[in-house]
Amino acid sequence: MESAGNRESRIVSNVGQGQQFSLFGGPLHRLGCRLGLVRERTNTAKLGLVLGILPWAVLLSLALIDGLGDEFFSIRVISAHVRLLVLIPLLFVCESVLHPRMATFVDWTLRSRAVAASSLPALETEVVRIGRWKDSWLLELLCLAAAVMVQPLAEHTGAMGFTATHDPAHVIAGESLAAWWWWHVCLPLARFLLLRWFARLALWSYFLWRVSRMELNLLAHHPDGAGGLGGLETVHRYFMPMIVALSAVVSASLAEEITAGTMVFGEVYHVLPLTLVIVMVLFLGPVLVFTPKLQAARLEGNRVFRSFAARYVKEFDRKWLGPATSDEPLLGTPDIQSLADLANSASTVREMRTIAVSQRILKSYAMSVVLPFLPLLLLKYPVAELAAMLLKRLSGL
Repeated sequence: MESAGNRESRIVSNVGQGQQFSLFGGPLHRLGCRLGLVRERTNTAKLGLVLGILPWAVLLSLALIDGLGDEFFSIRVISAHVRLLVLIPLLFVCESVLHPRMATFVDWTLRSRAVAASSLPALETEVVRIGRWKDSWLLELLCLAAAVMVQPLAEHTGAMGFTATHDPAHVIAGESLAAWWWWHVCLPLARFLLLRWFARLALWSYFLWRVSRMELNLLAHHPDGAGGLGGLETVHRYFMPMIVALSAVVSASLAEEITAGTMVFGEVYHVLPLTLVIVMVLFLGPVLVFTPKLQAARLEGNRVFRSFAARYVKEFDRKWLGPATSDEPLLGTPDIQSLADLANSASTVREMRTIAVSQRILKSYAMSVVLPFLPLLLLKYPVAELAAMLLKRLSGL
């Protein structure tokens, strides 16, 4: 019969390997591996480039055949270019850099014993379950079905292509070959890949939620300032390519509508904060599941350290400041340095975060959202006028 110690070592060895936890998988990933578009089973950037550039090249060819070449490169169709040439490749770039960090986080969490030994079997079960789901055909079939089923609704409401829907002269509207290719191939493909990506995000969120329900060994005095879960910030920092892609799609859609006259520029000031809120909820919401346990760890850490510090200070006072001081040499004694170290540790406990990420990631996310919106300023201010305005603001004239 396997002992508790051997079982713990086995689980850490099996689950803690980086290649054991992965969100890579599914029919599309396996197809990319067979075609040689996925390197070392983790780098899917080439697959994303092919899935974005190939449909775009066909769309361009059909637009030229329809005699709509000039219209194709106008700002009125900018969102089509962004979805195919920016969104799709960045989806795969993001997963290529993100998923290995997720595996590293799981490995590091195990080896640092952040998950209690009693919860290791449950963690092993969750890793196996995630692996089964991410390799399932059903998950991607559901995403594909959803992408296809919303197509009729999108054509009538203008979802993901407002100006194309309501402008018969648009290059991706009407009965042209380019329009058919866009509406029945390109747009469903972009929507499917986006839903597929969000399904992976849902799996990661579910995994974090399950881990948060386990018994955790969170230390208030851990130097990462998050009880030992500081690695989550490293993981979620790599969502930034995805955030840039989503923000670019929103910005491009706004550019189309402003150019077509169906939206005034002032609406941008309402869409931008809404986009920022949605991004924060999507990509930082999953880490909030650890907040209750981090809060409890901080309260317990403060209680323990106050008691420990009180005992240490009393002993220090009795030895060095009391009536019967020690005969030991004062110079070179480690007691004073230990007192300073105790103060630093107490400060670490007191300043421990109850959210596993810091303000730096909030700033990074905000920048990732705002940057794709900046080109919209060119629709309100000509380049020369914008440069003059910036110079005036900087010079204070």
